[in-house]
Amino acid sequence: MSQVDEIKKRIDIVEYIGTYVSLKNTGRNFQGLCPFHAEKTPSFVVSPDRQIWHCFGACAEGGDVISFVMKLEGISFVEALSNLAQLTGVKLDTTTISDDSWKEKEKLFSVNNRAAEFFHYILTEHKIGKKALEYLLSRGLNQGLIAQFQIGYAPDSWRSLHTYLIKKKVAENTIVETGLVVQGKQGVYDRFRGRIMFPLKDMRGHILGFSGRILESSDKGAKYINTPETILYHKRETLFGIDRAIESIRKSKEAILMEGEFDVILAHREGFTNAVAIKGSALTTEQLRLLGRIVDTLVFALDMDKAGTEAIKRGISLAEETQKALYVLAPLSGKDPADTFLLHPYEFKQAYKHKETIYDFLLRMVLAKFDVTTLYGRKAIIDEIIPFLSSINNPVIFDFFIKRLASKTDTDISAIRDSIRTFTQKRKANIVGPVTEIPKKRKKEEMLDEYLLALLIQRDNKTEISEMIEQENIQDMLYLSASTRLIRLLLPCTRVNTLPIAENIPSELIDYFNRCFLLLLPEHKERKQEKKEIIKTILQIKRLFLKRKIQLKDEPNIDSYIKELSRVEKSLSIV
Repeated sequence: MSQVDEIKKRIDIVEYIGTYVSLKNTGRNFQGLCPFHAEKTPSFVVSPDRQIWHCFGACAEGGDVISFVMKLEGISFVEALSNLAQLTGVKLDTTTISDDSWKEKEKLFSVNNRAAEFFHYILTEHKIGKKALEYLLSRGLNQGLIAQFQIGYAPDSWRSLHTYLIKKKVAENTIVETGLVVQGKQGVYDRFRGRIMFPLKDMRGHILGFSGRILESSDKGAKYINTPETILYHKRETLFGIDRAIESIRKSKEAILMEGEFDVILAHREGFTNAVAIKGSALTTEQLRLLGRIVDTLVFALDMDKAGTEAIKRGISLAEETQKALYVLAPLSGKDPADTFLLHPYEFKQAYKHKETIYDFLLRMVLAKFDVTTLYGRKAIIDEIIPFLSSINNPVIFDFFIKRLASKTDTDISAIRDSIRTFTQKRKANIVGPVTEIPKKRKKEEMLDEYLLALLIQRDNKTEISEMIEQENIQDMLYLSASTRLIRLLLPCTRVNTLPIAENIPSELIDYFNRCFLLLLPEHKERKQEKKEIIKTILQIKRLFLKRKIQLKDEPNIDSYIKELSRVEKSLSIV
């Protein structure tokens, strides 16, 4: 047995996925809300029999436990396998596993590690980094924190890093791939020059890229520049400090969301080791998905400027979908959390102790913005709050804040409910606000193909179904070529009421087979109802095929097709 098979054998996919998704038994399979996109109606199905999963919603993807971990974590096959091997106690020999994408990533990780070591050495050991080190110490950092977060300094020269890496026998095209250098008309040059360097890591400690900050406000250029998008670094998926915070987050089930690197590093200095930075003011779906698996509570500790407040508002619609408890730290006297930690660390601790729910925060902000004593002031307050209240999924929280808004604005609760109902209707009509990805509309013919195969694969009376298919002779009438190939492969097996094992199904058809295996079929208490469903599906497939043939020009058998269509229509009317 291969290492991959041994790992999969030791894991119950329902139990494993059940730690991330609330699954409900639906007969032979389990069903829940897809963890990869926002949805209210469950479309995610897991099979304990075949140890596979499939999303029938916007994702339309599926696979085994390894592919689930790959998609969930955004990692390669080898990385996912390594994680599962550690969980199951299987000793993994990665040298026997071929994974080109992982090998490419490993190569770039190695270059990033060398760059981080170079930057860190320049900061802590070389005279070139002395000014930067003094600046960091003046901002409240110490040698321990600098080492923990592997902070460095990029010399203010055009090719110092490039020269260093070339001397270390790193190929130039590989250096370019990392984004550490820029390809210009006069050759390559260092992207980061004269900047404090913060390595951006994933939760396993791999360096994905870097963020470089200017040393002084008088320096030219943007305050921060990041590694460009590479096969390793994707800004929307990155949280600064996640490698240092992950254990604390897992233990506390809580993450503190901040804007920048200094905020997070000083938060860790003061004991808030579950703090991470969203790298800007916008929380992304990808960042939320990363945290959503391991936290119950999110605490926003962003700068209390206009951008920070807007970021909190945007974060509500994202975070509410995951049903997390949402809190905000009350405004601090410092410009940002880093200033507060530096000047008044006790104030941050007090603010954290008295943190308020995100809806209390918004209500307080809006009440301060408008005059609640006037009619139009109350209307403005309600109009601004309603979009956020309408996104609350929990009925208890929803009811509580409606009452709170009614009390603060001296407005009847029923009037607020009517306003929310009107807003919701308009949003649906005009697509106001964030929209969940809509699955691509599929043709009726495709759906009937899939449904027939699901009947054949899942129902117990396989022999009877195959006889009906052959009786109507629809083997070549299916819309998709994959459906035709699969039905021809399955029919000989179903005559003895069995199915071929997965290994005997061509690799290009296995995903389609799995989808049909997991498709949720209606339950029938009587065999008679089930038989009607099968006959109806077969006749509908035949009807669509005949209609396509009749619409073709110069079809020599058109009369026979019309005659047969009439018989099929009549049969359907009495099924």
